[in-house]
Amino acid sequence: MLAISTDFAISTTKKFKTPMFRVKEYEGHPSRGIISIFFKGNARHRGQVFDEFTLVCYGTLIHSEYVVVPCSCVSEPENRDTSIPTAFDHKDPGKVKTIEPYLLLITLMWYEKSIKKVDPVKDITFAKQIDLSPQCDTSFQVNVAVITLGHVLHYHKLVWVHTSDRVEMKRDLMEIAVANAVTDRCHIFRWGSKPTALTFANKYRIDGKQMIQKRVVRFKSWSSCMENVCPSFVPHGVHQGKYDLKICQNFELRGTRFCVTWEEDDLICKITPGTPVFCYIGDFQGVVGFLHNDTMFCPKDYAGNAIMEGYDDALDLVQKYLPIHYAPNYRHGVLE
Repeated sequence: MLAISTDFAISTTKKFKTPMFRVKEYEGHPSRGIISIFFKGNARHRGQVFDEFTLVCYGTLIHSEYVVVPCSCVSEPENRDTSIPTAFDHKDPGKVKTIEPYLLLITLMWYEKSIKKVDPVKDITFAKQIDLSPQCDTSFQVNVAVITLGHVLHYHKLVWVHTSDRVEMKRDLMEIAVANAVTDRCHIFRWGSKPTALTFANKYRIDGKQMIQKRVVRFKSWSSCMENVCPSFVPHGVHQGKYDLKICQNFELRGTRFCVTWEEDDLICKITPGTPVFCYIGDFQGVVGFLHNDTMFCPKDYAGNAIMEGYDDALDLVQKYLPIHYAPNYRHGVLE
């Protein structure tokens, strides 16, 4: 059993300190900037009970003390009788409240598979504070929150956020979505079994060892995800509410959403929420958004699709935490 301090239960709020921009903080494997978030103990979330060390979400480390995560991972409906809307029920959104920070254990994705063996002081921390986007509700049209870490994790790096300006990021995302349809320049990282080359026929086998793998993802037309958000087929026993056409057509939403896919055998719409998407196209490089499957239907025939939350949705909430925002040569929304 890990010996995790609970002194944070009575913590004081310290004054925010303007971050320094240091290029060195961005060096290293991207997975060192991806944060794994676990439920601690027998946590309850949305009426479900989770065992100890259940991976609930991924996040992106934008500052040594601050992590961007989907709001859906760290919130509950205020009215427990109100279920989270699904793709079958686009009812009026309800309010959400923050879950208790002490429910979470946090480490780097790098250490995820050895969480019971790593140094509980340097390599694991807790959530000191959780701040939801003011626009987060049970519709999750804006699915963003920020976790303040109890202490800095050893061996971390920061993910590169191209700009701290929301309008600039949204404009770039629209261009990337078009360009990525015909390139392999966007990807995610995930754990998978290590393939080992054999000495004949140039074939591979799986040796069972786990490793972090890079997988290509591509943007698709939103029409490809229509069956995921407004399915025509309703399973027996599931109540179908009245669809909101604005949600079906991805039109006039408060947040930014994209339809993405990959060519793997696994179901991308079942992938861990918060999995970040990185793109390197032209002058743009860095994180562009993260995957989540809330309010989404994931049948086998359409499981090759996923919803990506645009990172522009996070920038108003986290701008002051981004070191790039304070860089001496940062002008007009980009680093010159």
